[in-house]
Amino acid sequence: MKPTPSLLNDNSVEVSEIEESIVTTFSDFILLENHWNLFLDKQPSSLLCVEWTWIKNWIEVYFRKNDTLFICTYWFKQQLVGVIPCYIKKGRFINELRFIATGENEVDEVCSEFQDFIIESNFKSEVFAKFSKIVTKHAIKKASFENILPKSNIYDWLKSLNHSIWIKQEEINGFRYCVDVFEESKLIADLPGKTLRRKIRSIAKTNIYQIELLDNSANFDDFYQQLKVNHQSVWHEKGKVGAFSSDKFTEFHKNYARDMLLKKKLVMFKLSYQNEVLAVFYGLIKGNILFYYQSGIKRVDGHNSLGAAMHYCAIDLAYKQGLKKYDLMRGSIDSYKQQYCFPTTATSNIYLIRRTLCYIPIVQSIISFIKTSIKRVVY
Repeated sequence: MKPTPSLLNDNSVEVSEIEESIVTTFSDFILLENHWNLFLDKQPSSLLCVEWTWIKNWIEVYFRKNDTLFICTYWFKQQLVGVIPCYIKKGRFINELRFIATGENEVDEVCSEFQDFIIESNFKSEVFAKFSKIVTKHAIKKASFENILPKSNIYDWLKSLNHSIWIKQEEINGFRYCVDVFEESKLIADLPGKTLRRKIRSIAKTNIYQIELLDNSANFDDFYQQLKVNHQSVWHEKGKVGAFSSDKFTEFHKNYARDMLLKKKLVMFKLSYQNEVLAVFYGLIKGNILFYYQSGIKRVDGHNSLGAAMHYCAIDLAYKQGLKKYDLMRGSIDSYKQQYCFPTTATSNIYLIRRTLCYIPIVQSIISFIKTSIKRVVY
């Protein structure tokens, strides 16, 4: 049965048998877990950062009391056929519609990528129509959607917008790096980077590193702490602040990774040499993809290929588990990731703003001019 959460009801929309429910409280979001997970299991594997567990942990750690959940769900015969996982971020002057798990302070951000409107293809047009009406009804003035893939549903929604009301700005912010997983010889032969091919052949031949895979909850804290320590040490050597300097970032990923371990979707391993842990890998499985999320790699003399060794081990694990892709996620055009695959898929940030807001600076200038003129007359 469909849960009956506290809704911002839109009784004016009667497009078809599809029902629209806007979830605005965390307790009502919790009720959606089974429906959400079953629905996501039928969707593309790239949708890691709209999974229920990712969203739940982000809300618990990052959500501000002044913000409002705005999770739009769509139902057909009590089956979930669409989810648009957003919230309204309260600003000083303008409230902003965003995907959940985005919009944090830069030092705390988890960098959610490849998010989208999750919709069954047969219901897209009706869901888009309903969503546009609810956005208009709630007077959304600004919307930001970041790290979006080119074939995302959000682009189809944008085509349906009234462009006399909205101004759209889009900018390419990077590229997705996704490696096809093969057995060792074909994998190495297909790598674009000549130097990387040589390194991995040497790593595979010498086999000098010991790999220890996290496979139980009892060892989780030890692995996670080693990941944090290694990661931070590298950034401190560079005179920079590492991601784990943020308490929120650290808490979010500790909670999330532990949840994913219980679901058997976490891949975390240590690479050691002569009993010294030199690298820790943190990745996640979604569908047939192993996502590389974070790592901690020490700088050690005589071990200049640690990064290559770590990625090689991760790809080998993916192959042995029957996965088809190793996703390095987003990177710049000149990222080291281009040694593993060619950057063919661009990612974009998309920003929408109501045209009426464009007049605000003009009005503010007029008001400022009037105030200045009055002061001159008075004084």
